[in-house]
Amino acid sequence: MDQIIPLGEEAALLARPQLESLAESDDEYRRWREDIGNHHYDDPFVDLIVVDNRTRIHDRVINDLIRHPVDAPLDLAMLRRDLEEIYELGLIEVVDFNLALVDGYNILTIIVIEKHYSPYIIHVGGAYTLGYDGNSNILLRARINKREINRYGAEWRTDLSVGQVTGIETEFYQPLGFGRAWFLRTSAIGAYRRDSFYLDGFNLASYRHTQLGWGLFGGLNVKHATRLQAGFDVVRAFTKPSSGIPLPEVAETSSGPGAQILTDVLDDHRIPHDGFFLKLDWRGPRGWFDSDRKFDRLWGNMTLAHTFGHTTLLGFFQGGSDLDSGMPYYDAFFLGGMRSLSGYKRDRLRGSTFGVGSLGVMQRLGGGTLPFASRYYLGFWFDVGNTWASTVDASFRNLRYNGAVSFIMDTPLGPLEIGYGQAEHGDYAFHLQFGIHISSPVN
Repeated sequence: MDQIIPLGEEAALLARPQLESLAESDDEYRRWREDIGNHHYDDPFVDLIVVDNRTRIHDRVINDLIRHPVDAPLDLAMLRRDLEEIYELGLIEVVDFNLALVDGYNILTIIVIEKHYSPYIIHVGGAYTLGYDGNSNILLRARINKREINRYGAEWRTDLSVGQVTGIETEFYQPLGFGRAWFLRTSAIGAYRRDSFYLDGFNLASYRHTQLGWGLFGGLNVKHATRLQAGFDVVRAFTKPSSGIPLPEVAETSSGPGAQILTDVLDDHRIPHDGFFLKLDWRGPRGWFDSDRKFDRLWGNMTLAHTFGHTTLLGFFQGGSDLDSGMPYYDAFFLGGMRSLSGYKRDRLRGSTFGVGSLGVMQRLGGGTLPFASRYYLGFWFDVGNTWASTVDASFRNLRYNGAVSFIMDTPLGPLEIGYGQAEHGDYAFHLQFGIHISSPVN
């Protein structure tokens, strides 16, 4: 737009001689403006509302989101809220309206157009980290979503990963009714990863961890911003030491209840500019189904964003603990990676209790508007946090401080970020990631 508007202005000035012959005098123009200002126009009356549904979403789902009354004057503020509610269904490319007089009746038509690439939505991404010790981590990921599988809006999501973590996780989400407030979701996972323990920069031990699991949860969506859910899962874990100090070899099952609270009013998880996100998650195996382990795992993350002109202020916060319940070492929390103590690699720090905060300033450098062009940003980040063996050890006195700088490009295929992080005691790491949201938390 910054390029197009001056061109239009220049073209209009070149046509000024022809336009001046059509102009009224200043006095005539002033009288015309005053005459318009003296007229009062009533809001048009809405006699009927019709939905032009060009999506696979059931008509009743869209109709249930329309709160604007019929046989009443047009309320643009209420209509805007209705259109936003429809757009939040997630599969919508365009939602618009038209008010027309047909056979003496004012008919309000709401037009809903589906995204051209639905029902399958595919995301790909990857991350590469090179640490000060010369060792590197690589991770490739893909997510496949199929939306609106049935008339109630079921969704099937599958995540694939290769690299430091290799595996598959799949989830089926089923709303219970056209209102989509109540839901059931079931998921299964099979994953394999290589993990390490570090002390003062040295790799003390490495092990291989395999996880097989299944879960069933139900819950409630409060509007489109908050989700409450509870249920249970069953996880079978296998660990085998591969090098370093001998760790216990494990083959055990954990099962029991879990719960989650999520509130999301963030404008964009890829590169947030405004809004708020909060997620609290608790898992508490209690020895159900003759399983072996009993422990608690409490974890949460929060994102805050606000933009002034071309400058965005960001805050990322995470924390978790096993509440000194004896969580197994393979389920421990870890820190490392961009905005998670950026001077370290992904699994550099581990513990049963952790906390980290990252404050950032992101300056837009230029670019156009998606999906037709990319946008470019320069980010500066300050991280503080640590991991601890227990809640008793957690203290502000032994926090770690990191700084980072990154170049971010928001492309039609996803965000691309190149960053460098520096820890206070000499550790550093280079980070490259594509297609991964900059608000994505660890753990």
